[in-house]
Amino acid sequence: MHILFAGGGTAGHINPALAIANTIKQNDSTAEIAYVGTQHGIESKLVPAAGYPLYFVEIRGIRRSLSLANLKTAYLTLTSPIKAKKIIREFKPDLVVGTGGYVSWPVVKAASQMGIPCALHESNAIPGVAVRMLAPAVDRVYLNFEETGRSLKCPEKLLRVGNLGFLAILLFVMEYWIATPLLQRALFSEQMPWWILTLLIISVVCIAAGGYVINDYFDVKIDRINRPDELIVTRIISRDAAMLMFQVLTAVGIVCGGVVSWWAHSWTLLFIYIVIPGLLWFYSASYKRMFLVGNLVVAFASAIVPLLVAIVHADHLRHLYGEALAYTPIVGEMYIWLSGFAVFAFLMTLAREMIKDIEDVEGDREMECRTMAIVWGEKWTKIVVTALVVGIMALIAYIGWGVLPFPAAWNTFTCRYLVFGLMVPLACVLVLLWFAKSTREFRTVQQVLKFTMFMGVLFSYVIATNLTV
Repeated sequence: MHILFAGGGTAGHINPALAIANTIKQNDSTAEIAYVGTQHGIESKLVPAAGYPLYFVEIRGIRRSLSLANLKTAYLTLTSPIKAKKIIREFKPDLVVGTGGYVSWPVVKAASQMGIPCALHESNAIPGVAVRMLAPAVDRVYLNFEETGRSLKCPEKLLRVGNLGFLAILLFVMEYWIATPLLQRALFSEQMPWWILTLLIISVVCIAAGGYVINDYFDVKIDRINRPDELIVTRIISRDAAMLMFQVLTAVGIVCGGVVSWWAHSWTLLFIYIVIPGLLWFYSASYKRMFLVGNLVVAFASAIVPLLVAIVHADHLRHLYGEALAYTPIVGEMYIWLSGFAVFAFLMTLAREMIKDIEDVEGDREMECRTMAIVWGEKWTKIVVTALVVGIMALIAYIGWGVLPFPAAWNTFTCRYLVFGLMVPLACVLVLLWFAKSTREFRTVQQVLKFTMFMGVLFSYVIATNLTV
């Protein structure tokens, strides 16, 4: 059996690998064992001294400060897997084991891509960067501490990848299932290029991701009480690293948004891209601790997303046609359709934020926050959420059977979608909300709300099919 170990940098990565290798040799003297490390690491001395052959791969970690050395790091990150694959083909391992350190990344990654069984060993309570990056790609992860397993999921939790994906989908469907059919029906050929839509999506996703990061930055003390298992800032990454991440993400979002604003000739859009990051900052720093203010800020930020598509198109068309655009109702119609989704997003997000306040009441009270759940209590907060949900259901009924220009009779797909895709889940929200007592139960209510929001976004396809008929 051929086993290839990869790890280096410190004795904390190398000694566990040597201990495992020695144990394997004691139990199977025929096992062939080799090691991959760097020429400058301590493994260059410890591994040969232990009697194992040593291969070298050049790689190093990124510097946290701005440095030209990071350019070489990026180059090595791209080229090191090629060298690693060459070593793997030469040694022909049956198993590749990574024990941490930057050198383990190209080796384990290359082996995984080549279909070779891979495992990771993490001896520390808090996993390193390489282990966190490689964990999804390997067959087994061996840990010394149970807490370490929860930490491996933290990067996704920090950026709320699911929520960011939802925002990307929202912008995509608003463009291709609402705006584009309307423009085509009005015989406008000037539509949003794919690269502008891409930049629009990147800008929104980056700014939202930055908002999540800065929220966790300011919520360390609260999260230690409400979500100790999900605490990321200070446990997984430092506060300085979180702040840098927020700055980079926000900067990328503003730059991409600036390009979209330039293309659309929209000062309104540029203003939004400047204001929203500021709102997210002040929300995290203070607004979320104020009665109802934080809830309204988050709901407003959610509502503005579908309207971005309308703003881009409207300002671009005004630039092209000027006053002549007044002779067609396309801009007003586009705003009406997309405003409907904006109102839906606002109300749903507001309800979800209030439910989240009930869930987080313990930590919020400890930090002297004045959320509705603390000021009015759980019962009255549930009453307000119930009123919001009932209002949403009434609005859906009014739009579905009183406003839509295409029929929503009981025998149509539109009607069935409204009933089973939106009304029934919202009714489930009401039932689950009043029976909810524990944190898990309140999170279940939030998940049903998220599902309903997703179904509401997909209703745009129903609209699109009718607009193009």
